Amino acid sequence: MNASLPRNPQVLDTSQSRIKVLDFYRGICVMFMPLVHFFYFYGTADFTESPIGLSFELLTIWIAATIYLSSVLILLTPKATGTQNLKRILILFVIGYALILGCVHGLEYQVEMTHEVLLGSVCCFVFLMGIFIALAGSKNLSLSIKRGLLLFLAGYALNFFRSSLPMWLSLEFGLVTQEELGDGNPIYELLVVDILQFAGIAFIICSLIRHYLPNPKYWLAIALGLAFVSPYAWDTHTGNVFANEILKLLAGNIAEGAFFPQLPWLAYAISGMAFGHWMKHADDLNGFLKKSAWFSLAATLAGISIIFTNVDYHSGDSMRAGPGAVIAISGFTALTIFLFHVIVEKVPHNPVFDFWYLWSKHITTIYVVHWLLIGWGLMYFGFRTLSGTGFLVTLLALYILTHFLSTGWVRFKPNQNKQ
Repeated sequence: MNASLPRNPQVLDTSQSRIKVLDFYRGICVMFMPLVHFFYFYGTADFTESPIGLSFELLTIWIAATIYLSSVLILLTPKATGTQNLKRILILFVIGYALILGCVHGLEYQVEMTHEVLLGSVCCFVFLMGIFIALAGSKNLSLSIKRGLLLFLAGYALNFFRSSLPMWLSLEFGLVTQEELGDGNPIYELLVVDILQFAGIAFIICSLIRHYLPNPKYWLAIALGLAFVSPYAWDTHTGNVFANEILKLLAGNIAEGAFFPQLPWLAYAISGMAFGHWMKHADDLNGFLKKSAWFSLAATLAGISIIFTNVDYHSGDSMRAGPGAVIAISGFTALTIFLFHVIVEKVPHNPVFDFWYLWSKHITTIYVVHWLLIGWGLMYFGFRTLSGTGFLVTLLALYILTHFLSTGWVRFKPNQNKQ
């Protein structure tokens, strides 16, 4: 049995079906999303210093590493069958994790990489968002702008219901104290710039660019220009409160509640839109991804090289990458699409794939539901109080509730689009 990639061209038809590798990739990114939010709100500061916390952090890292290592293993052994590939992935995951636990615990080593792994998945997710914008096709510009505005406003509505309201009630009933919350307060939480606010503005900008400047080569030039200009615009303030809120949307920082300012996050979305445009117009998905892999690898290496010319400027801070990092991450994301496509093509379909596809398809519902659960859970658990087995059990419950509440809503909501 020839286990190489199919020789028959896989012609893209985005109007009739979804591209599996994109849902596979986005599903993995979404899978990590509740974890980082849950840890921020409920995990104690010393959680990762405990044996259970350390083991969990290593598990998070090893899951991501196993997926990448599996794709390379499949590429190196093209004659392996799908069943053989699946068995080797399972063996790699189980034995590798056991060995890592033994080595790290034996040395009493402290791992501090999970934040970077999770942040990387968010950057990849925004790049994927740009791809999906391109694959959506040419829509009416006014409708696209309306959709962007609705996303933007939905971000503030979610801020109120997931954070401001439960936090205010928790303070009023004495369930948490202001000392526990630190700088957090209901007004601050209402004005947080999160992914929905970013996505709304980015969707409008990407729609305008695609409408008035249809050549994707120009999109890449715009993305590159934004990446290099962004650090000079960060943390700009005026003496006007309203103007500062606008500037926070564009170039704010974490301390003032701007987790996703347009600069530089917009660069990922625009470059992803260019990649998606070329993917959409390719006749052969396999051939396109093979060719793009070399360009993506070159972009990744170029970005890494650029970082070393001025590390502070090109790496940026935790939620705002510098230009070198933007180039490296964008290139790596595009390269990852090729690597994950190999897995999708060569590993038999299984329940894990189903889970990732489903979470990708219903990402908006998943996002809203998990945040409402976390936000209102503050009234019961308090702020950053969970550690050990309590953390893991509650996190598992969050995933289960998010999954079944989201899929239940999608199934029974009125006027749903049954596909």
